[in-house]
Amino acid sequence: FINKNSKTNAGGVGLYIKDTLNFIRRTELDLITDGLETYFIELPRRKQKNIIVGCGYRHQHNDRENVNEILRNKLEYISCHGFETYILGDINIDFFEYNNDKATSEYLDMLFDHGFTPSITKPTRHHSATLIGHIYSNSIQKVIKSGICLADISDHLPCFCTIATKLYYPT
Repeated sequence: FINKNSKTNAGGVGLYIKDTLNFIRRTELDLITDGLETYFIELPRRKQKNIIVGCGYRHQHNDRENVNEILRNKLEYISCHGFETYILGDINIDFFEYNNDKATSEYLDMLFDHGFTPSITKPTRHHSATLIGHIYSNSIQKVIKSGICLADISDHLPCFCTIATKLYYPT
């Protein structure tokens, strides 16, 4: 388990990674702003593009325009270097508000502009029909299955994504 705690009493991010899996921590990809925690890793592969996995939590009242600008720069870097990328987390931006909220439509348009497609398309909260738990990728064709678990462990429903890929396990 690798993680980054929040400076507040809410939030934080973490990833569970199989102990035999080789990975590189990519701190230069982290989004640096108050009210946002991120964690990025790179999974090396042989004869294929390396994979970037990022997770994030954006606090509900964090400045969305600032996050969009920082994320835009990171997505441009990722796109220029040809990484297969999966980004996930509770971003507190409701994709269902695309037609009603300018900041939401700008965020989702930015993802599309950089070749990223959401794999979660159903509500991710128990008590409201909002889609704020995200998984998106620039290699959506490799997604075998994605969805939402009906588990009562928080007010958010856990999201998952299974991909078809081969990873490097050092011998």
